[in-house]
Amino acid sequence: MRAIHDLLPDTKKIAVIGGTKLIPDGITMAHHVGRAIIDAGCCLVTGGRMGAGRAASEGAAAACRDRGLDVLQHVIAIVPEGDNADFRIGTVAHIGSDKVARRVALVTNTVGAIVIGGGKGTRSEVLIAVMEAIMDGYSIIPVSGTGGEADRMSARVSPFPDALLNNTDPSPEKANVIVKVIQQVPCWYCDIDPVQAHYDWLESPSKDKTGKKMFRIRHKYF
Repeated sequence: MRAIHDLLPDTKKIAVIGGTKLIPDGITMAHHVGRAIIDAGCCLVTGGRMGAGRAASEGAAAACRDRGLDVLQHVIAIVPEGDNADFRIGTVAHIGSDKVARRVALVTNTVGAIVIGGGKGTRSEVLIAVMEAIMDGYSIIPVSGTGGEADRMSARVSPFPDALLNNTDPSPEKANVIVKVIQQVPCWYCDIDPVQAHYDWLESPSKDKTGKKMFRIRHKYF
């Protein structure tokens, strides 16, 4: 983990997670989100894969060039030791020996995750992010209209307070709102006792209030 802290600048870091294969609107939206993250003065962190990670990194790199910023300091891909990123944009940080370690590093070193498209791998990242949310107030925002896991999650947690987030059309304005919200609004399920929640997430849910709530979160929303 020390290698990541040495690489990342002292600024807010936002993760983009999602599918390696995206619908056209997902690619467009990922590009907008990457640019919005840089425009907000933050750093983009991805898992170094094609699809959402690459499109967001391309958008972020374009914003860095427009602002005269160092891409190497603002666009980071986290991949397992001995593995390669699917693209070469920004800095590649090799952390851990497998995908699970990489996913944990991605979540624990960012303030929130923006979900764009995605399949089973994305769902695993979301579950890790939910645990981080319960423990430390981490935020997760699915981007509607991008397909896969993001649309599944959006359908379950919507409507969002901001009408623009419910709009399925990709736009820079929507991306700007997402980045703003993920920095300011704590997750809607962070009022749970973290110790009890951690137990109930990993074990069979108990019949007390916390256990029932954790069961609903895990099975209904994620």
